[in-house]
Amino acid sequence: MGLGKLAATATAYRLATAAAADDSLSSTASSSAEGRRRPLLNEPGGSNYGAIHRSSSPEALRWTVAENGVSAPTVDEIDVEGLLEDHGLFIGSYDHLVRLWAFVPLSTVLALALLAPIPALFRTPAPPAPFPFSELLIGAALWTLAHQLRPPLYAALASVAAPLPAHILAALAALTHAALRSALRVAGVVALRITGAASVDNAAFARVWAFALGCAAADAIAGTAQGYAQLALYSDVLVARTDARALVAAWLRGRSASKARAHARDASSTSPAGAELRRPLRVVRQNSAAGARLELERELDALVAFKAREELEELYGMHVVHIPVFVVCLLRVASLFLLLGFTLILAAAYLASPLAPLALPHTASVAPFWAIFAAACVLHAALAQVHAPPLLARVGVHVAAYAALLVGLGAFFAGLAMWDGLS
Repeated sequence: MGLGKLAATATAYRLATAAAADDSLSSTASSSAEGRRRPLLNEPGGSNYGAIHRSSSPEALRWTVAENGVSAPTVDEIDVEGLLEDHGLFIGSYDHLVRLWAFVPLSTVLALALLAPIPALFRTPAPPAPFPFSELLIGAALWTLAHQLRPPLYAALASVAAPLPAHILAALAALTHAALRSALRVAGVVALRITGAASVDNAAFARVWAFALGCAAADAIAGTAQGYAQLALYSDVLVARTDARALVAAWLRGRSASKARAHARDASSTSPAGAELRRPLRVVRQNSAAGARLELERELDALVAFKAREELEELYGMHVVHIPVFVVCLLRVASLFLLLGFTLILAAAYLASPLAPLALPHTASVAPFWAIFAAACVLHAALAQVHAPPLLARVGVHVAAYAALLVGLGAFFAGLAMWDGLS
């Protein structure tokens, strides 16, 4: 019995999301290594979770002996987790992961709750109504606009600059999107008609702070929803740890029986009796056309989910279910500090420039504003490149999260300093 069929009949787990595995033990190992791309975790430079390779290891010798019909490995002689991952299965509970990932929105809400009253700590004058609703709504709307414009912007750049190398095109797209997001932050300050000196003693600080919180809230909602959507791709390929060994053991026991059935099918296909036995099957297939279409839709959905998991593996360098929840929480908090920091920096540079109306600019030239604007775009684009393929898979999610947090904290305190909040 094949591994996919066993899960469908014995454990109700979907094993058909990977490429169809052969019934024999030897073809299972070779199809995982040759028939489809192996997970990146088992490639050179990645962490090896014990997948069975056709090499000179003792386990590989056991597989070779099994191919010659001498003996077959037992469930205690193989790596259950590695064998399941070779077939696109993972040990874990989806319900448990969903509950565990609840720390992601909780940590983000806690961070927002702690950062929201900071203007009151600086004794910043409270602006008149409708503060802070207009600032929050415009901030969320402009962030959503920048987020929705990203795919068509990348597509337009790909069509215009197609002759460029892929890495240059990716860097250009990241820089263009960073410039768009920075321009929309400054546009939000202009649309809200925020004026005055860049100081925590001015009501403008509270308004810019609320505008930045609106951007951060929209980013947190979209990021959390995206994380749960990625996690849902693994709902059908998670096997409980208590069932994993029993699943593999049952598959090993049913292997020889599956071979026998395959030989029987081959023999009956060439005999008149076999043709007579196959006639009722055509009637059954005609009567179950609706069920066949439903099954086909399920298989297509499983294939789409499988391709999406492969793309996520290429992005992160590991499967989403293997990323610690703490790292995901760290990424969300880092994104929050980055948004607050860049918004404070750009708003302070704008209000201190001659571009701001009804203001007393500290500089007689607009050059400092454009220099700060360009620096913010370059830094934001560099971070976007680190969090995109292929760099993210090379440096690792952990390193990218820590780097984003350090840059976010630096931008946050730099923004406070530009508003005289650290003096």
